[in-house]
Amino acid sequence: MKNWCFVVIIISIFSCAKDEIQTQIDEEKLFSGNQMYGEAEGLRNGELWKASTYALYIEEPYNYYGLFFRTFSIEGFKREDLVFNEIFDDTSKQLIDNKWEDLDGFVGSLYSRLESDGDLLTSVYKLDNEHSQNCFELTQIDSMTISGTFSAKFILETENITYPYPATVEFEDVIFSMQILEEDPE
Repeated sequence: MKNWCFVVIIISIFSCAKDEIQTQIDEEKLFSGNQMYGEAEGLRNGELWKASTYALYIEEPYNYYGLFFRTFSIEGFKREDLVFNEIFDDTSKQLIDNKWEDLDGFVGSLYSRLESDGDLLTSVYKLDNEHSQNCFELTQIDSMTISGTFSAKFILETENITYPYPATVEFEDVIFSMQILEEDPE
């Protein structure tokens, strides 16, 4: 009888833990963080989205910018990571691609979700190349700052049953302004 009670208690504990994880993802509010180096604001899946941002200049032989967008949990742990690479000093509209190769002529992109204390990569999304609104535009660039807009739609590439994220994530009309840093602050 003691063994039976023990099994029931263990099952109850694990059932509660799974419910907590589900609730955390469904109800977790993501925060933009301290926005020390820049900020972004737009829509993600039709709802207001804000993020902390910064840019890195990738020197020779590439000579382009990498742009980073991050959101955090209420405790300050990283939850979303959106990165664009191969951004040149060009203020015209540029198409975004899901390629992540240096100097292939396209703005590359990656979007991922993180859990735990911000270092557990739980889901990776790839750009939906069928979406006609995947574009990036710099509106201002100088030696210290970059500003611009983007819209992009991503499709879940790695499904994770423990962390049930949406199948698609669409960013619309995101406006950003960020500092250009010499090294990654993380």
